[in-house]
Amino acid sequence: MTDVGEEWQLVGRRKGKENQRRLKGLQHLLVFDPIFSRGEKTVLRKLGLNVLSENEEGKHLATKPTIFYLMHCGKALYNNILWNNWKIIMLTFGQLSTNRSFDREFQCDYSYMNQALDVCEEKQLPCPTRFSDVFGDTATITFPLGNLSKLPPSTWTEPQEQEYQHCPDLEIILKKIQM
Repeated sequence: MTDVGEEWQLVGRRKGKENQRRLKGLQHLLVFDPIFSRGEKTVLRKLGLNVLSENEEGKHLATKPTIFYLMHCGKALYNNILWNNWKIIMLTFGQLSTNRSFDREFQCDYSYMNQALDVCEEKQLPCPTRFSDVFGDTATITFPLGNLSKLPPSTWTEPQEQEYQHCPDLEIILKKIQM
């Protein structure tokens, strides 16, 4: 007779190795969350993932096909991703996997999200009923070239980085300035 704990450890090791094999197929996978603990970063690195060392505040440049996985993230993070990739080719590389849809409420403080409303395509992802309270509104948002081409050329000239001074509920962890 074996100990139940030993059986679970064996299952965990098998699953861990299985997951590592799956992840090795993904190249250049970058992960970041400003609240990752040291232990979480260590585990992610052992799984073969690249953990970004600094908080980019969502300003990562999509120079090749990129999926931004943004579950339960604040509006400023989405807006920063759009601002930093505000070129037709870079937006076509990007896909946002998110649990919130863009909304017209973003007109003032989140201008890149507001401009993206008319050119993005949102596809709702299926969700098991037991998780619908958390992931029921999960969707992918893409930016098809045909839609982006409809915007006037002035849309793409020298996009200004936004400052969120008028946003009382910013919902983003800003990077700390090193002194």
